[in-house]
Amino acid sequence: MNTRIISLISVFAALNFAIALLNKFFLGSSSFIGVSIAHITVDAILCTALLITVIKISNKPGIATLVGFITGLLMMFFGTKGPAPIAWLLRGLILDIIVFGLYRSKCELLCYSLAAFLAFLAQTFVGKILYLSLFMPAKAWATLTSTLFIPLVFIGSSLSILGAYLAIKKIIPVIA
Repeated sequence: MNTRIISLISVFAALNFAIALLNKFFLGSSSFIGVSIAHITVDAILCTALLITVIKISNKPGIATLVGFITGLLMMFFGTKGPAPIAWLLRGLILDIIVFGLYRSKCELLCYSLAAFLAFLAQTFVGKILYLSLFMPAKAWATLTSTLFIPLVFIGSSLSILGAYLAIKKIIPVIA
């Protein structure tokens, strides 16, 4: 791993962390529905755009996984509870598997959109399930399934496709 890749990982993990922190401040947190509105809008779009941008800039398998894991570590050390590293690692891993594993670097907008949708969906579900399992009573599970959590996660996953579009059509052409 060269200095350029290490720098990309560091910068993009820090940017993802900064955006993810907006979940606490921007648009408030809506615990009664199980997921914050900021998570399904700002995080879904901007963090996805950053992860796909770092994939395109580096063209290195595993970079989204590393950025995701480091973002999760930053989240855990500076504000959120335990499952953040696992959830963020999963988000990056799914992006890497689809982009580099299934499509072998021949990924276009449709491929990135699929990867973005599945990565956000998995991150949010796994993160929430781990959080509930580790830190909440069983009653919270019933509350979660009787709220808007599931539809909102699918909305956030759909909005993450906008992040893929921003990265592929707007950001990459400018910086490439």
